[in-house]
Formats: sequence, C-alpha cells, structure tokens
Amino acid sequence: MVIIITMGRLFKIFQYLSLDVVGGSLCVASMSVKLLNIIPNPIWWLILALSVWIIYSVDHILDSLKNKSKSQILRHKFFFNNRKWLIPLVIAITFINFLLVITYLKYEIVISGIVLTTIIFVYFFALNTLGRHYRAYIPKELIIAGIYVVGIFLAPLIWYGSIPPPEVLFIIIVLIIIVFMEGIMISYFDYEQDIADGHVSFTTRHGKEKIIRYLRLLSVFIEISLIIAIIITNSDIIFASIMVLLLMNFFIGMIQLIPNNVVVKKFHRIIGEAIFYLPVIVFLFW
Repeated sequence: MVIIITMGRLFKIFQYLSLDVVGGSLCVASMSVKLLNIIPNPIWWLILALSVWIIYSVDHILDSLKNKSKSQILRHKFFFNNRKWLIPLVIAITFINFLLVITYLKYEIVISGIVLTTIIFVYFFALNTLGRHYRAYIPKELIIAGIYVVGIFLAPLIWYGSIPPPEVLFIIIVLIIIVFMEGIMISYFDYEQDIADGHVSFTTRHGKEKIIRYLRLLSVFIEISLIIAIIITNSDIIFASIMVLLLMNFFIGMIQLIPNNVVVKKFHRIIGEAIFYLPVIVFLFW
C-alpha cells in the first residue's frame, strides 16, 4: 500500500513538472522526422526536450506567483511552494540549453529558434501585463498549440530544406488543432479552479456549455477531414500518420461526449497527455 501511495505521489510530481508533456513532444517529434524522411542531429532530441520543459515551467511559475500558496490549482501551488529551487533550476537549464543550441545546431535553426523564443517572450509579457479584459482576447490555448507544434517541426523542416508536400502541411495544421482542442478540454475541467484563481481561459471566457458544443463540432470536422485525407492519399507514411491523428482525435472526442463521467473527470489530464505518445507508432513501425 505504501509503495502504491509513493508511486502515486511521484507520478503527480512527474505531471506537475510537465515531464509527461516533454515525453509527448518527443513522440510527436519522432513522427515529424519520419514524415520528412530526415536524420536529425542526435543532440536535437535533448534540446527539444529541455526547450519544452523550460517553456511549460516558466508558464507555471508565472501563474503560481499570481495567487501564491492560495492557488486552487495544485500544479501552481507546487511551483510556488518549491520556487526557491525550481526558479534557479529553470534558469540553469535555460543557460545550458542555449549553449547546446549555439554549439550543435545549424545557423538557420538558431536564428529561427531566436525568432520563436522572441514570440514566446512577447506572448508571456502580454499575458502577464495586460488587464484581464484584454487577456481574454489572447487565446492562450491556441498560442500554446501553435508554439508547441511549430517548435517541434522547426528544425526538421529546416533540415528538410524546402516547403514540404501539402499532405505534411495538412498534418501539421491538424496537429495544431488537436493540441488546441486538448488545451481547451483541460480548461473545461479546470473551469472552477481558474475562476477561483482569476485565470482567463477559453472556457472562462465562453462558458462550459458553449465550449463543449464547440469542441464536439471541431472534433467531427477534424474526423471528416482526416477520413477524406486517408481516402485520397497514396503514401504509406502519410496514411499511417493520419491514422494516428484519427486515433488522437477519437480519444479527445470520447472525453467530450461524456465529460461528466467519474472516470473521465479523474483521468482526463492523463488521457489528454497520453494521446501525444501515439505518434511514436509511426516512428517505430513505418
């Protein structure tokens, strides 16, 4: 029993530190290199993992400092209570990651990464300096989805060396939408805590009933688009990637169909993050 409790606590810390998100990003990245048929610099995997962790950690630190120990969201409370070692750790890893980037990656990737990092800093600045009314017009979930997917595909696209085929661009766009949907889904279940903490999300802006209808319609639209893409493609790797996206969208859709289910309420975040491990199937078997 003690072992189970200890494992449960360790898994919670694993989630609080967004290490599950880091793992999912590497799995999505594995599909990206397979789609573009490239062999990445091995150190890129480490740089990508650290970059994702830094971005999510900075976001959680900034959120935690707003309400401090009074935060209703346990992740934010964890970051605030452990800020004395987490903030120096984030700074140190950011410095190490910067050295890795400028030492091992191509000049074009470094410049593109600087541009993306600047956009992220501008986003964080706007999110934390604008008033609540103006923050509501910055769709945090969409911005994060775009940064997440573009950040993963950035180096592979530069190594690819040209504009990728329309099918690959389609997959990138669908991935952004799926990440966006997962972010909205999380905000749906965090609605009460976000209200209590004064956080602005897609759900707090539009309301839970409207959001769940929006998610269902978007999920159906994505499903139909993917089925059409499967029918017209003649590429095995594109077919496999779209099948994975169909599966990811299916799980998101199932959560939306039964949002009040006890199991879904308890494990929605685990399910939501777990779907981003599915793209590794493409890397391993195609």
